Amino acid sequence: MLERKHVAFYARSSGVSERVAERDIVLTYVLRILSDSILLQVAFKGGTCLKKTYFGKTGRFSMDLDFTSVSIKPEELRSRLKRSMHNKTVYGIDFKIIEENVGSESYLAVVKYAHAWNPGSEFELQVSYREQPVLSTVELPLFEEMYFKFCEF
Repeated sequence: MLERKHVAFYARSSGVSERVAERDIVLTYVLRILSDSILLQVAFKGGTCLKKTYFGKTGRFSMDLDFTSVSIKPEELRSRLKRSMHNKTVYGIDFKIIEENVGSESYLAVVKYAHAWNPGSEFELQVSYREQPVLSTVELPLFEEMYFKFCEF
């Protein structure tokens, strides 16, 4: 996990609170974790996707992760998320799925995270099964942020 001083610098340079900047960075770590388990089977969408792939710190800071399933069933998704994030410490961040709603049209998880200087915050991870992507899915790199050079990956 990044040091607090790096998060504070990112927050000041982006014009947001330290809490928002820290959440944005944690979501970057989560995307890295998910790249080993489900990212090839879901389409990243929504505000966080636009910020992380196109706009960087000039985009709206989003607080959750939204996806559409391309080829993963709800139970397989749930199993993989449990293996990669539930009661796990990854990159110095403790993750725990504290609430789940598994339905035929969507999967919603509330994920709690904590690390050395944040005893606990939450974000939502949602995967929709209601629609299919209109365009072909493509792999895109994340928009380069100043804190990337301090990440462990």
